[in-house]
Amino acid sequence: MKINKILAGAFVALSLLSCNRELETESAKLISEEQIPDDAASLNNYLKGIYLSFRNHGSGGTTTHTDFGIMSIKAGVDLLSNDLIQAKQQHLGRYYNYEARQSDNFTNEIVWNTFYSKIFDINRLIEKIEGIGVNNENRHIYGQLLALRAYSYFNLVRFYALTYVGHQNELGVPLVTTASSPETPRARATVAEVYTQITSDIENAITSLNGFTQQNIAQIDQRAAKAIAADIYLETGDYTRAAAYANEARTGKTLMSQADYTGAGFSLKTNPEIIWGFDNSLQTKNIG
Repeated sequence: MKINKILAGAFVALSLLSCNRELETESAKLISEEQIPDDAASLNNYLKGIYLSFRNHGSGGTTTHTDFGIMSIKAGVDLLSNDLIQAKQQHLGRYYNYEARQSDNFTNEIVWNTFYSKIFDINRLIEKIEGIGVNNENRHIYGQLLALRAYSYFNLVRFYALTYVGHQNELGVPLVTTASSPETPRARATVAEVYTQITSDIENAITSLNGFTQQNIAQIDQRAAKAIAADIYLETGDYTRAAAYANEARTGKTLMSQADYTGAGFSLKTNPEIIWGFDNSLQTKNIG
């Protein structure tokens, strides 16, 4: 909860443009509608590319060492929370020094671009599957895409808007659920409207991912979707639902041993507590 409060204060006032001004959400458009075939195998390959783009260097549109996808943002938020001490200025120091909260700081733009550039490609695949019709061959792909969209908007609305409870009618972030006209500036939806979309997506993802088994831990399965849902409902104050999903997500997982903590720690995807993660190595560089 401490992180959420800091994010609200750090980013809201300085990161967003005027309430009446529309915001740019244009995507790099890595996927065009004409490219996407109908078969599930090809759709899954595009999905792998989206997973990969979430952790690539330059994911937020820069060439800086601060810009390497979701994990750089999560590490930056840890520094922003004041729960960690950075003894020496490093690449993520702009979070630690609160420079990242300034609207003209490139680190602020990295967060925005990392998620919105993926949302348009996610929307293209969702629209493609819905156009074909959700079926047994593409249902698990569809569920992963919905979970990724929910996760993206959940991060965006926490970075660039006030917390949910007590601020439902305040302005949030632009809500884009279509792949059309990515170059068109979008008005900001309310916080409540954004969370309505987030909860709809994650609930549909959980349903669609029933029976799906991860081929590798980089994929979102039903357990991972429930873990994301637990975070979402914790933020909205629905503690009963948050606790239920958290319990379901951890069921069957073993806790780290003392040897795990003093050994590799959290650096390996073989950690027994990890539900969704990615191992950056030459062997996994092509795995979504």
